[in-house]
Amino acid sequence: MLTMAEKVRTQYWEELSEVASAIASNCSKLLRHKGKVYGNIINGGQLWSSEYTITVNPDLSDRDDATRFESVDSYLAQNLLINLSAEFPEFKIIQDWRGVTQDNITPAMIEILHVVSHRRTFSQSCEVSKSWESSSRDYKIKDILNIFLSLAPTESTRKFYECYLSKSFLILSLTPTPAEIIIFRDNLSCSQGGKHAYHRALRAFYNWLYSPASAYPEFRPEDNPIRFVKAPKVPKRKMPAQNNETVEILLTLADNTRDKAIISTLIDSSGRRSEIANIYEDDILWDKHAIKAIAKGDKEILMPMGSHTEDLLRKWLSEHHPNKDSNIWGISENGMVSMLRRLEKRSGIKCNAHTFRRGFASIQRRNGVDTLDIKDLGHWESYRMVELYTKDVDFEDAQKHYKAPTERLADFKKATWCRGPESNWGHADFQSAALPSELPRHEHNHCSG
Repeated sequence: MLTMAEKVRTQYWEELSEVASAIASNCSKLLRHKGKVYGNIINGGQLWSSEYTITVNPDLSDRDDATRFESVDSYLAQNLLINLSAEFPEFKIIQDWRGVTQDNITPAMIEILHVVSHRRTFSQSCEVSKSWESSSRDYKIKDILNIFLSLAPTESTRKFYECYLSKSFLILSLTPTPAEIIIFRDNLSCSQGGKHAYHRALRAFYNWLYSPASAYPEFRPEDNPIRFVKAPKVPKRKMPAQNNETVEILLTLADNTRDKAIISTLIDSSGRRSEIANIYEDDILWDKHAIKAIAKGDKEILMPMGSHTEDLLRKWLSEHHPNKDSNIWGISENGMVSMLRRLEKRSGIKCNAHTFRRGFASIQRRNGVDTLDIKDLGHWESYRMVELYTKDVDFEDAQKHYKAPTERLADFKKATWCRGPESNWGHADFQSAALPSELPRHEHNHCSG
């Protein structure tokens, strides 16, 4: 609990910040004004464009705020000036705020006042707690971070970056050392998974900032601190994924044709939740056995579908007759999430859209589909994600698709070498056989009997 002295000090800091904000506003009006000025930026006053004389009245209420100075507490204002003068040389030329004119105030000084007004933190001696460089840095971080967040491909990605980066930059700067990043990350109280999330957000930000894409030439790629920071190790855990058995159970428990069609489409296509939820009737390409969708980064993709899914989609469309301006399901993305949650509760099987995406990769790998083909079918950006999702595919699964190299040699020998004397090297059967490059060539024309 705060002591009375701490409460008084905090209130005093707030008051100093408010005074800085009011003085900055008054100085901005003064600097822009071209006409007569009556009064001053502390006691209040009026800005007039005409040349006639009026009686100064700070309480005039029939004028626009843009042409009126806001009055401020003179004691707080003078205290603020003393402390600013001690830290920022620009303010030493001002002996009294009431003597400020267009000749002795500059845009840079107004910017300092704005920064100070946002700090809301002063030392006990009433000096600004952070240097101008530090305060200016905080202003710049906010602007640059907003630009970075605006470039996020999806709203969920933007929220992810905003969540972790806004907390990170309470401590870190735009130019930290690798050691500072590591110390910050390792001292977080969250789990290893949480620390890894912080690392991913910081890595994305610094890689963008220290690249030509950010358009900030002062941040050179060779100075990027994140290059020398390794990602924290996360305990390996098996992520939930669907398999043939769980999909069969979910299809059995599904209440209606629509829900069955959604489940079948999820596992056949490897589509993300938003991609499946936003399928329109025109997106189904029956002749190509594929579904058109808009993926991450506004990319148009094709998702595969099997005959079982096609049958369910045809049946559902014959029952539902969707409007051309809405998706084929008749429910929103949130409605689809709720349906999957009900199935999870009923079946005891972890059931969200991504469990089907992981399941797609795992099932295809067990079916003998190459990792790179799975990457292309599921539109993963890197085959490493496929490897991550197929970690549960073991030796026995792979052995089912194993073909020994020597089996080909055995088949070749059986087809050609052991036919008998009547078979010669020019025989048509031999001509059609594949000849391994490592087989030795014989000088005689017949196989030995």
